[in-house]
Amino acid sequence: MSRPRIPRGASCAATLALLLAPASAGTLYVNANLATGANDGSSWSSAFRGVDALANALAVASAGDEVWVARGTYEPTAGADRSRSFVLASQVSVYGGFAGNETVLAQRNVASNPTILSGDLAGDDGSGGFGDNSYHVVIAAAFTSGAVLDGFTLQGGRAVGVAVADQKGGGLSLATTSNTTLRNLRLRANHAHFGGGAYVVSSSAHFERCRFEDDTALTSGGGLFVDGGSNVDVVGSVFLRNSAERAGALVATTALASAPTSVTLLHCVLADNVATGSTPVASSAVIADAFCTFGMRQCTVTENLAPNANTAAIQAYSSPSTATITSSIVHSNTAIGGLEAPSNQVGNTVVTYSCVQGGFAGVGNVGSAPLFVDAAQGNLRLLPGSPCIDAGDTAGLPAIATTDLDGAARRFDDVATPDTGSGAAPIVDMGAYEFQGTGSIQTICPGDGSLIPCRCGNDGSPGSGCGNSLFADGARLGASGIPNVSYDSVVLTVNRVVGSTVLFFQGTAELPPVVVDDGIGCIGGSIVRLGTTLVASNASAYPGPGDLPISVRGALPAFGGTYVYQCFYRNSITIFCPPATSNRSNGLRITWAP
Repeated sequence: MSRPRIPRGASCAATLALLLAPASAGTLYVNANLATGANDGSSWSSAFRGVDALANALAVASAGDEVWVARGTYEPTAGADRSRSFVLASQVSVYGGFAGNETVLAQRNVASNPTILSGDLAGDDGSGGFGDNSYHVVIAAAFTSGAVLDGFTLQGGRAVGVAVADQKGGGLSLATTSNTTLRNLRLRANHAHFGGGAYVVSSSAHFERCRFEDDTALTSGGGLFVDGGSNVDVVGSVFLRNSAERAGALVATTALASAPTSVTLLHCVLADNVATGSTPVASSAVIADAFCTFGMRQCTVTENLAPNANTAAIQAYSSPSTATITSSIVHSNTAIGGLEAPSNQVGNTVVTYSCVQGGFAGVGNVGSAPLFVDAAQGNLRLLPGSPCIDAGDTAGLPAIATTDLDGAARRFDDVATPDTGSGAAPIVDMGAYEFQGTGSIQTICPGDGSLIPCRCGNDGSPGSGCGNSLFADGARLGASGIPNVSYDSVVLTVNRVVGSTVLFFQGTAELPPVVVDDGIGCIGGSIVRLGTTLVASNASAYPGPGDLPISVRGALPAFGGTYVYQCFYRNSITIFCPPATSNRSNGLRITWAP
């Protein structure tokens, strides 16, 4: 058997690991927090360890390998060499977000196991010591193909070196690579001359479920800079609070007609990005320049700021660049002249079936407010009655566009809204979030004898609970408001109760009705006590002033779901229906929309 090739510049630990690595493709394990084991990556118990553990694993990985990385903070070197980066390799998939005991990829939980790739080699970013930081946190060497990076935070890159290559892509730099997949990444607090979060040139790349946050560029592309000859698509991602002189969020450019650049955004949000450049320098959230094609579909662009320039949103700056905007929302972006729509400086901007502040020429466009749930708090989902509901272009919807930025189903038909968009029903909404309806509220588990008799013949009136010592028709639980997790306004109200307090409960399962003391029970599964409230005039409600909304107190998931609700109370007259003294209202089945 031939000896494995040792990469140039590999550390002693990496060299030893390479000699011990299995000859065939497999899984390499990495855990910075491990203190024992063989340090060869062969298992979780023998994972590569230390701050440079991932760098050592990447140095020995072969095509077809997967690298599994446990939660923790990793640096590209244990030393102080700013030129060191995590280097992606062809056909090697690198996954973060593990606890360190998983046996299959599906078991990892990225949100619960933050895995940080840091360029802060001295650990002093908090005190403003950026001079030691790596130029790029992650790079892919020339001609790398089919690499995958999934489940990491990339932070602390500082691409402000003397060499031109060291000025591009603080968090991530891809040059002359192909078919790179970047998924479940958070690129935050990175800095560069060009492309604070990421820089892509002469490459093809796919970003999915990524967040570009608080990245900065001295010149262009605070979040992302896409340069000549690249083909990049960004799906289900967010550009938030990035800044640059030109294009706070994203710039796409090329100098050569022979090397055109193409950038496509789908189900993305661009919000609170800032471009600091002055007129007449092109400055906005997004710039498509020279021989570029920029496309945006089902995106939301809002609250971006260009205080010294003419355009705050999207700009096709010079011919023959093009910007095509479809089924999107461009609203409340501020430039020197006030609130601005997409601007067409020299290039061609085509907008259709979109909500653009002030209106924009094109088929299906509207100019009225999109009616966000709470833009000030970053909730850019749509309220009922929004002009963006069922108003997008379904005809050209890509096959991959089955879910929105929340992961909720696209093409949800709101029966209360007429279809004003294009294509076969159900019509897709404008913007990054699909309106999921207002949910439903149904009465269940009555104590009126229709399902099961009450204990003492104390059947209540239709739809109510069993009768009590004061009200023969029984306690009645109802609900008002809109059961939507994004803007929960539901209030549960019960009347015809006795006693001094009422307990409001939520369950995850609706059980067959059974007699429980004086009443009928049907609530089961995981039970949450929403609150205990005082009774006034034989009535009570939840939530009251100072109470958490039901969706928060009940810990409802973002995608909603169906839950059951019921009230418990006690009779004040113990001789009623002896020997039991507790009773229940009817139940409610509430289906919560996302």
